[in-house]
Amino acid sequence: KAVVSTQSGHYGRARGAAHFHCFFWIKNAPVIGNSTDEEVATFIQQHITCRLPSETDENTLWQCIERYNHHNCGAYCLRTFKSKVPGKPNFRPKSQAACRFGFPRPKSKAFVLHDVLACVIARKTNKLKKRLYDLARAEEERRINDYNGVLSFLWKGNMDIQFLSENSYSIANYITKYITKKKKVPTATLR
Repeated sequence: KAVVSTQSGHYGRARGAAHFHCFFWIKNAPVIGNSTDEEVATFIQQHITCRLPSETDENTLWQCIERYNHHNCGAYCLRTFKSKVPGKPNFRPKSQAACRFGFPRPKSKAFVLHDVLACVIARKTNKLKKRLYDLARAEEERRINDYNGVLSFLWKGNMDIQFLSENSYSIANYITKYITKKKKVPTATLR
């Protein structure tokens, strides 16, 4: 597939490491709503993986994935919330921690494409990061961020590659909101 256009930008934030966001428009890529689910699923699986490469047969790629795309939860990503039990008003909620990036990712024997509308509604109403799809993922791959082998090899850095395929305002809105987001400034600097 030919890359029709790319857009990238370097973003540095006080709260995290400097990083890039890149968008690739690929000629003849399937579009959700116009293409079949099978075409979308095939395209995603051809370009995105979470496979743990073989340490002996693919050592360079294995090193890249282990070093940059293997997620370990810590203070940066863990969020605490109180669990509630519906219908039990006297239940004392317990605090639980969850990764805001959704790790560990679900183990799955097969690729699963979720309903687009359900994903959008979940993101809007529950503030959940419901993913459009789940890659086939073994137990040892549950903490590996989705990547493209060629790009990972060339980039030699963390990658969270995602398939976005909508003919809508939402992608342009996402890009614009991210680029124009205000920097968080530590309170001490405001004094």
